[in-house]
Amino acid sequence: MASTSYIEKTRGAITASKLKDYMIHPYLYKLKYIDEINLEEEDQQWVVVGNWFHEIMEKGRDFFLEKYHISDKFLKKDLVENILERFRTEWLDKVDIEAHKKRLSKTTITLDMLREERYGTTERAKFQKKIALTGTEGELILGMYQSAIQQPILDCGNKQYINEHRFECDYKGHKLSAQLDRVSFKLWEKFLKLEEIEKNSDLEIVIRDWKTTGDISKILKNFTEYGQDDYGYAISMAFYFTIMYVLYWAEASVFLDFIEKKSPFITETISISRQNLAQKLSDIIIPYLDRLIDDIDNNTFRLPTREEIMNNKELMKYYAHIPVYQEQATVIDYI
Repeated sequence: MASTSYIEKTRGAITASKLKDYMIHPYLYKLKYIDEINLEEEDQQWVVVGNWFHEIMEKGRDFFLEKYHISDKFLKKDLVENILERFRTEWLDKVDIEAHKKRLSKTTITLDMLREERYGTTERAKFQKKIALTGTEGELILGMYQSAIQQPILDCGNKQYINEHRFECDYKGHKLSAQLDRVSFKLWEKFLKLEEIEKNSDLEIVIRDWKTTGDISKILKNFTEYGQDDYGYAISMAFYFTIMYVLYWAEASVFLDFIEKKSPFITETISISRQNLAQKLSDIIIPYLDRLIDDIDNNTFRLPTREEIMNNKELMKYYAHIPVYQEQATVIDYI
């Protein structure tokens, strides 16, 4: 069964990602979440690695190894040759083997055949109930996990966090929704379970969000030297901060926990101040939410100009779906 897409899981709700798309351009929101034109491939490798890492950090190494089979490294080419050799000796003439070799190696030899060749029929049966990862993929995820749990600042040993929970609240008749990686609630030095939490300005709320990246140094440099937030991390955190405030009347402490997707799996924790988050709440989140809700209620999403489309890589992906056309030829006096 195909996994549920992000659009399906969040249909009818406003999330941080959706709000950030609206901030890029209102019509981008309409195309993706009203018309539900989904051009993005959710199985892009960087997305898949992020999902695997979130899963192992939430459920632990033992659960991960029970769900996934991580192959040891072997040469596929050698296994293909072994299988072809068996075909040759058992039921193919030598004259035919070269003609069949290309076809067999590309179409007939399946992953199961390779596993049986490597491990035998009995072992293969164990793998059929698991999702297969390559040795490289397995080493990557396990390496990231091991690096994370060794860093005290990441607080991985704290059992008081509520993991991967969706929090929702109402704002002007619309649902705001956030799937939080880790969140804890404490009141007067006592950690609380979900069912114990009530509105209280004295609540100590901690939100921690995992982020996998290819280059932590670049992100830090953008934050500290240029004041840039290319991926809108602070906007997402301010959105989560907003939901916690609406639900519980308390200001949350927010941490971004980064880990690199390459050895030696460097980690970095960034804290965004409550003052910064509160400012983004008042200056960015609320104004854009109000505009978005008005556009949803009245179906008044503004069409982009052709120039806006040509200068925006996100809108360009949907070029064929936007009814904006060149009005006149571009005049060139000389070439």
